[in-house]
Amino acid sequence: MWITVSNRYQETESELKKVQNLIAKRLKLELPEESIETRTSQLRARLLMEKAFLLILDDVWHPIDLDRLGIPEPQVLRGGKIILTARSSNICSQMADVTLKIEALNEDEAWRMFCKSAGE
Repeated sequence: MWITVSNRYQETESELKKVQNLIAKRLKLELPEESIETRTSQLRARLLMEKAFLLILDDVWHPIDLDRLGIPEPQVLRGGKIILTARSSNICSQMADVTLKIEALNEDEAWRMFCKSAGE
């Protein structure tokens, strides 16, 4: 599941519901328009039932309370993995167990990769 969070995300109820809906849609799960707590518990229960999944939270600009969103703690997930991408290393260090810094390719490496992908 690839979820783009973006810099518009704030921990408001409407934003939480938007992200929950995106995750639920990928799981083919319908969440009721009830309280955040009900939606969170249903989403958490469904993720815990999954044998394996990969959740990518892309372009995170602010810390996200994964528990409030309905994403179980990584140590509780049997086959689930969460990848977080952020421009700020502070966000990553606040939210992740392991952080990796991805360096940009230099011009030659980028050109070789482009040629390989485009088929020269």
